[in-house]
Amino acid sequence: MPRAYARRNNPTPKIQQLRVRLTDVERQALDAALLTRGPDATLSDLIRELLQPIITPGGHCYVLALSSPAAIRLEGMAQTLRRNPAQIVECCINDIHSTAYREDGENYQPLTVREIRLRKQYQPQPLPLQKAA
Repeated sequence: MPRAYARRNNPTPKIQQLRVRLTDVERQALDAALLTRGPDATLSDLIRELLQPIITPGGHCYVLALSSPAAIRLEGMAQTLRRNPAQIVECCINDIHSTAYREDGENYQPLTVREIRLRKQYQPQPLPLQKAA
């Protein structure tokens, strides 16, 4: 195939493409993970998400392995607070740290907890995080 034809019909330049050799077992595992994400999920999106912790500009990023109930609660909290799950985890860690190291720790209520309680008080429908409990 002529080079100009390949460039014209392929919207992504080769420099931006990533090619990886997979065994059949690895490919089946990726396909199984892709099925759990819904009909609109693509393999490229899954790979980008898996690579994100490695290529994060800050350099310090952790991948968490959560149990299914904890993951459901995390997703519910993320929907309720309209944030992504990573922000919820970070807020929880910061709130625990600030509560543990404050002089008035007994009288202190973390901001995330206050926000959830206010939303429960003023929203008539049940919050998504209540379903997992």
